[in-house]
Amino acid sequence: MSTSAHNFKRLSSRGFTLAEILIAIAIFALLVSIVMGSFSGVFSQTEALGVQRTNNAMARSCLMRMATDLGNAYVEKPPFFAPPEMLQDPSIYRFVAARPEDSAGSEVLLQFASMAHVDFSGQKQQGIAVIRYYLEPMEADSAPIFRLRRSDVLVYGEELPETKSDPILCENILTVQFKCLGADGEATEEWDSSSDNQRYATPRAVQIRLELFAPEGSSLYQTVVSLPLWRPASGKV
Repeated sequence: MSTSAHNFKRLSSRGFTLAEILIAIAIFALLVSIVMGSFSGVFSQTEALGVQRTNNAMARSCLMRMATDLGNAYVEKPPFFAPPEMLQDPSIYRFVAARPEDSAGSEVLLQFASMAHVDFSGQKQQGIAVIRYYLEPMEADSAPIFRLRRSDVLVYGEELPETKSDPILCENILTVQFKCLGADGEATEEWDSSSDNQRYATPRAVQIRLELFAPEGSSLYQTVVSLPLWRPASGKV
């Protein structure tokens, strides 16, 4: 047997030392951490994109629904409308907008009458409905977020029944804002067409702004809806 063959046999039968095994394990662990880090980044980006796509679709559907409701708003006009007398209940067809508080919960942000009633009973009922949008808190580990619900009740008398399980228009809401634009173009978050503060006028348009939560940062969505009918201030043409 040659000397080189003898030395190779000795080296091959010697095996790996403990240091060599530890170095191999360390290199393997480093490679695994690099690969897992890459996969984690991919998964994180995929999840963020999924949330963003969901938010985009949800916000688009929500704004379209509200645009349909407002685009079919019903407004009482003279001689069918007259400013309420003292101690008289306000008209059920009034247009009301409220500023959301930081501790919002089941508070009506917007109320108005509309011909865009959605009937879930299967009876195909139609008529003038009172539409209400209100916020409801959601459970969240980070910032307070809300869902927006839509109440839709056909008008049969002077009182509106309580509603349950109103449909959800949008979720993951950080903030929502309704601004009413008057005949002079001035925008305000508070409006009551049965009040002398607006001289019993209704808005000409409504600006809607939604801010939705996402892991990579919030997203803003907004639109402006012109009302097909509006009532000028009392005493004006």
